[in-house]
Amino acid sequence: MEELKGWIKEEIKVIKNIFHFSKRTEEYIFFFVFFVGLFFVVVLVGMFLFPDNRFP
Repeated sequence: MEELKGWIKEEIKVIKNIFHFSKRTEEYIFFFVFFVGLFFVVVLVGMFLFPDNRFP
């Protein structure tokens, strides 16, 4: 988990160097990445726990 946070911070640093984002935008990007990741984890766990309810 820690190395994932470190990796995300490194990615944000690289992106920020390319686009020169402000601090506020950096926070939005972090929350966006975090929630998208959380959503995929929830979907995957749901698929493993309830294989009958898998999407077509």
